[in-house]
Amino acid sequence: MIQTEKSFDDKEKINIVSEAIKSWADERCEKIDSFVDQNYSFSGAWRINKKAFGRDMLRAPANVVWSIPFLVIKGLGYSAGKIGGKPGERIRNKIAKLFAQRYHFFGSQRLP
Repeated sequence: MIQTEKSFDDKEKINIVSEAIKSWADERCEKIDSFVDQNYSFSGAWRINKKAFGRDMLRAPANVVWSIPFLVIKGLGYSAGKIGGKPGERIRNKIAKLFAQRYHFFGSQRLP
């Protein structure tokens, strides 16, 4: 005997999908309070950020030190570009890209 699958009309399909969405949303709503308690308390925030905090504390002094030559080079290249020195502008752009790729400046993401 050949079994046939039950076919659903459009209204039944909509009801099934709507119930699945409602069930999923209700489950997620039940988890909100525990998620907030776990992640938005002092201990939860510390747990999430403790690894990054240590690296940022080490990286911040390096960013300050490297920002000085970075800004000087950018300023010189900008000035050279304003007075018509295209080679200076190209060098500035290359060095600025090198700095951006190698060092983490002012909270920006490090490039690969």
